[in-house]
Order: sequence, then C-alpha cells, then structure tokens
Amino acid sequence: MNHNQSECKFYLKSVKVNFRRGRLFPQPDIAVLPAFSLYLLLFSVIFILTLFICGGYSYAADYAVVPVKNIAGLNHSMRNPHKYASQKIPLRVLKLISENKIEKMIVFQGGKDECERYFESNYDGVRMEEFEDSYQDGSKTSFYKFSGRNLYIDYKNYGRDMAVHKALLYQFCGLACDKIEALVYKDEFAPNPLFTKSAGAAGTCEIAVIGYVRSFVRDFTLRKKALQKAKYLKDFLASPANYHGLLKRVKNIYAGRRPMPNNAASEFREISHELSVIINSDPSLFFKHSSYYYLLEDLEARLIKISGGAGFEDIMLESGFKFYPVNAKYDFKAGEYIQSGFDIRRFVITGNDGVKKRLLITRHPYGEQARALKNELYAAGARRILFLGSCGGFDDDLKAGDIIISRAFYFYDQNCEFYGPYAANDAFGYFKAEVNKPCRRQARFKLKNYHISVPSPLVETIESVNRFINKKISSVDCESFYLFERKEPSRSMAAIFIVTDLPLKEHTLENYDSESPLIRRAQMQAMDLVIQYFQIGDVEVN
Repeated sequence: MNHNQSECKFYLKSVKVNFRRGRLFPQPDIAVLPAFSLYLLLFSVIFILTLFICGGYSYAADYAVVPVKNIAGLNHSMRNPHKYASQKIPLRVLKLISENKIEKMIVFQGGKDECERYFESNYDGVRMEEFEDSYQDGSKTSFYKFSGRNLYIDYKNYGRDMAVHKALLYQFCGLACDKIEALVYKDEFAPNPLFTKSAGAAGTCEIAVIGYVRSFVRDFTLRKKALQKAKYLKDFLASPANYHGLLKRVKNIYAGRRPMPNNAASEFREISHELSVIINSDPSLFFKHSSYYYLLEDLEARLIKISGGAGFEDIMLESGFKFYPVNAKYDFKAGEYIQSGFDIRRFVITGNDGVKKRLLITRHPYGEQARALKNELYAAGARRILFLGSCGGFDDDLKAGDIIISRAFYFYDQNCEFYGPYAANDAFGYFKAEVNKPCRRQARFKLKNYHISVPSPLVETIESVNRFINKKISSVDCESFYLFERKEPSRSMAAIFIVTDLPLKEHTLENYDSESPLIRRAQMQAMDLVIQYFQIGDVEVN
C-alpha cells in the first residue's frame, strides 16, 4: 500500500455491537397470568403513546461502537491541529490526558437523560458520578465518570458526526486510540428530540436561517439603530442652516488646530461627502446595506475624534449620534430568545412589500444534524431556509473574510469516497447577477462551483485537501451537504459561506477568532445578502 492509499484509509470503521437491552416493564409468566400479560401489554402501549404525545419520549436509539484509528500522526492541513483540538477539550480532562490518568473515554451520542438510561440499562451495578469541568473561555460543562474507575463519558453530543469529531479531538490531544470509544446511533437519520422540542417552543415561521444567532441579534440591532440615526440626521440636515452651520463648525475645528494636520483638507472633504450621502439617501439603506452602515459609523468616529462630541450637541451624545427611539425606548435589541434547549431566536420582519413575517434563526448544529434541524424548520412552516456558515477556502483568490456562494455540494466520507455533487443551492442563481455590482466587489463576494462537507476538520489532511483541489472544489465545511442531499422540491434551500480559514496556508483553523474585526465585518456584509435574499425592509425590536 503506497503512502497515498494509507493516508486515504485513516479514518473510522463502524462496528456493530450487541448489548443487553433494558426493559421498560418486568415480564410476567404468561402461562400463569395470561390475562394480566394482555392488560400489561395494552397498558404499556398506551403509556408509550402518551409519552410520544406529551413530548417526553426520547428516540430509542440502537447504538454502534465506532473505534478510532490513529490519524494524529498524518500530515495535516492545519499548521497546529493539536492547538485546535486543545481549545475544544475542557481543562481538567486535558490535564488527566497529559498525566495518563484516563482509562477510557466513551464519547456518547445523546444528552444526559439518554446517557443515564443507556448505561444504567446495559451495565449491571454501575454507579455514575458527575464530573464538572470548564473550557479555556470559562464556560462550564460536565461528564459522567464510573465510580471507582477512571472511565469517563462525554455526552451532550447531538449527532454522529459530533461524536466522531469529539473522539478525534481527544486523539489529537494525546489520548491513545485504544482508550477512545465513540458510541453512536446506528441510524444516522434519527430525529433529534432537542430540535423537535426547541422548534416547537419557537412556533411557526415563514422563513428561517441556520447559523450565527448572536451576530444576527447584534447586527440587526445595530442596523436598526443606524436606521434611526440616519432618520434623525436627515431630518436635522434638511434645514440648509443646520447643514452649512455643521460644516462651518467642522472647518473651524480643523482651522483652530496647531499645527494643522496634514490630512485636514482630505478629512474635511470626507466628512462633507458623508453628510451629503445622508441627506440624499433613503434612511432604509442604512439598515439594508453594510456600506451605508459603515459610512455612518465612520462619520460618527471622525466627529468624536476631532472634538470628543463637543460642539455637536445638537446631533451627538457622548456615545455617538442621537437617534429616534423605538417604542419610546432608546435601549432596545432585535430578536426574541426562545427558552428551549437549542438556541433559537424569533424575529418579526417587514418585507419590502410591507408584509410582516416571522423569521426563526437557529445556531449551527454539527454535521449530519443539520439535516434533522432542517426537517424541524420545514415542519414549523418555513418555506425558505438559508444556511449561513463558515468554511475553509482552497482557491488562490480566496482570503479570510470573503463571502462565497457555491453552486454544488460534495460529501467526503470516512473511506475517502466522494458523493455528489448535488446542485441545489437556490442562492446561486438568485445572486448570479449581483456578483459584479460595486457593493458586492467591495464585500469580496464570489460565486464558486463546488463545495465539500467532511465529518470533521481533523480529517483534512494534506492528502485530502489536495484531492479536493484537484476536483476543483473551492471550500469545505461540516454541515451543508446534508441540507442539499434530499432537497424537497416544494421548499427552498440556500447556503452562503464566510471564509474563516485557509487550509495549507498561513491562516488555518486553529487561529480562527469568531470575534475578530475581520470576521465581524464579514458577518455584517453577509447580512446584506440575507436581507436581500429574503427582501427584508425592517425588523421589529423590543
């Protein structure tokens, strides 16, 4: 077997394992108590159906063990895959790994209740203890630990791909393969009760977005505030006296500086230009287009810089431009948080046609769970769904922060097999005419032919990435393929990606910072496309 072949067969092999099945009720002696058995059976059926109806029943999964073959020694497209993995493993567990104190780490697909039920049913006399831990950012998590043994259970893994990914993380953090066991549903199409519960709590919707929940809340709020600021400024500057008086004050500030800044004349021209844009533009543009939003932000920063706000009290506060309140409030935010297990926000948007619609935005699932979440959003009434995700970019013309829309989707499995491509991205045709418009070029918006999904970024070895590039694939993520593999013809599905890392290059995934100015600006620019795609004219805030 040559090197290329050996690296191609590195991943995981699923093995069927039979466990003793727990029983809901003890079995009576049918020969002795036939009538009682019949009544008990009838009661059991009614009881289980009641649990289904009440939403208390969790999917009764049949499990398979997925042993992990060593891939940590292969050449990886990340410069430092260990750094990437260690950022995602809790601190106490990292210490136990480094001290060789973990006997076995079982990565379990499912939540707490499923985990307790499974191990209590299949391991006689076992007693499990909670093991508390925290990540580098301070957020808390917990494991189960077998009492008296150094055997740990990592649960809260909602999906096969997430469990497999987590198992690979432990391997890259130094835990030997024979000490890692992924326990996953044999049925990869199993529903996720968490999504069912959360989507049910959110209620019905007409449209939905998967991805970047917090940035939507933040950026919708900022855009709404920019809209209110633009309205206030436009009304103020409508008076020629106010407009010329404001320019005169700016000019006097520059003239009074000693020494005079070298760029004073150019700064004054910029301020004059930005004021004229506000006067001559529909304020709604400051909500719909990030270029207008940033123009307003730039003008605000310039005026604060040259005076600290002094002399501009008629249009400014210490924090920035004055704006019209919403619902008599100056402190507001977009989106309604749904109290449920999975983060879903509910928005009421007004379309360009004046019609109000309900928009649900969910956080990203992992891997094949995107399919289950899509199904729940369709069940909630969504006719159109947009996936806004992050990806790695391969093409030479791609940079971190670029926004891309791919036409077709591949999948790359554990046996290094390609599936697809599925060509069903409704956003591709919609935005095809937009790519050469000036505002799109400014946002580094690009159309690409092929995108690929993988079970985990840790399978992106140098060999794998080169295979992707040879097939003219431009970008990679872990979810989007599952949204398009079985697309419903009566529903719309679209995907837009922000390039966050560049495999095989300088900026690889372990250095990704979701709060960096580059990524935050890209999220704001990507929202331009979301607003245009759904024809959003305004959003309600509370």
